[in-house]
Amino acid sequence: MSAASADELLATAPLFAGLGSEELADLARVAQPFRRLAGELLFQQGEPADGLYVVESGRLESVARLPAERELSLAAIGPGEVIGELALLSGGTRTATVRALEATAGVVIERRAFDSLRASLRPGARAMMRRLCGVVCDRLRRRYATIGRRLGEDEERARPPPVRPEMDAVTETERRYASRLPFFSRFPAGDVERLLTELGRLELARGDLLVRAGDRPDALYLTLRGGVEATIERRDRKQRVRLAGPGTACAYLGLIDEGPGPVDCRARERAVLLASPRARVRELLVANDPLAHRFLDAVQQDLVQALRDAERRQATLISAPLSCSVAAADAQRKAFAP
Repeated sequence: MSAASADELLATAPLFAGLGSEELADLARVAQPFRRLAGELLFQQGEPADGLYVVESGRLESVARLPAERELSLAAIGPGEVIGELALLSGGTRTATVRALEATAGVVIERRAFDSLRASLRPGARAMMRRLCGVVCDRLRRRYATIGRRLGEDEERARPPPVRPEMDAVTETERRYASRLPFFSRFPAGDVERLLTELGRLELARGDLLVRAGDRPDALYLTLRGGVEATIERRDRKQRVRLAGPGTACAYLGLIDEGPGPVDCRARERAVLLASPRARVRELLVANDPLAHRFLDAVQQDLVQALRDAERRQATLISAPLSCSVAAADAQRKAFAP
């Protein structure tokens, strides 16, 4: 497949819709053709996630492996559709097996090639990272919604407002400690110092409510010390979906996408947090300078981990007996669809 035809194929996929010609050209240059005959595997559950596939012709099926050598069909993927996009952000392993239902062809953007684009700050890589950020947010919302339904009906109830502790400057000792956290691992020392200068510092006592479900978070809260729990609550039932320890954030939804935040965030113990106001976060997510690029990368790595945390909590759904009702099976497919 030529670079020009790869460019045209990418433009047909909703994930790439609206990208500029330079951005599409960047991605087309690193796209490689793939072909599979009917019955052949594209990739297998548990294998390293190494790339994003765009289908030009044919049809694929995504299935999840269940206990006792059973499988659950999750989705069919046809022309113009994409599979495996999160591999470009975080690697990891495949969470499903994908096989060709008929002769299938298209292009693959391998993670290694995409990483080279990302390192060179090419426009196509930046645009793609922002698109994928939206994909992760959408999937995370769906996972949380499914967990909420499993817990039961919600109810209107009076809820205390979040605490609003005063913010202080980050101390010199805390700056040195923060620079060693995974969130800042890809930042040069000068960028870490610049970003930490912008962040506020706040302390929470055990049990303090920081973010309330239904509200939009007013800042990105990154744990420096201690831990903050993100939970979904329905009546008298509660499910923890994330424990944000040092170097991770408790809540992204409602901050970097539209809509209310779906989780409560409370201090599990005494915690020290770094806070970046909503306006500054939104600015960093769309800016094109190197600091903003690395910030977007760090946010995405942590956001993908939040999605994986939620998927682990939801895993019991997919292990339900295959003899369940058609409606329940359909709900499982929708819950785990890419």
